Amino acid sequence: MLQRGSAERVAFSVTKESYWGEEIAPIARNYIETSYGGDLASRLEFCETSGVSSTDQEAEALSACIQEHRWKTIALVTSNGHSRRAGLIWRQTLPKRDPSIQLPVDRVADPGEMLKKLDALTHKQQ
Repeated sequence: MLQRGSAERVAFSVTKESYWGEEIAPIARNYIETSYGGDLASRLEFCETSGVSSTDQEAEALSACIQEHRWKTIALVTSNGHSRRAGLIWRQTLPKRDPSIQLPVDRVADPGEMLKKLDALTHKQQ
């Protein structure tokens, strides 16, 4: 999406700290920058979602991040089997904060396919 120009930014949901107390966002940003370059890494946002254990909680936590950045269109990328439920939860949660936010849902076949799709979103063309 970044390479095609269909998105200006990509946000990742991450916990604040690892099991060992290290902040995740700087580690993830460094990995993306090393693997895909500084330009792409500069267009990433990391939204902290520590302590969530359900789609409802994650949608609520990420809604605050979405509102903070004043995004009006977001794309939810999730597995095919989870897309219907996740889409319903997100469509109920987002309007509570901002009814003008638009939410297309993008489904992928399975978690392995989702990782491939995320890699394609961030992989710099050679």
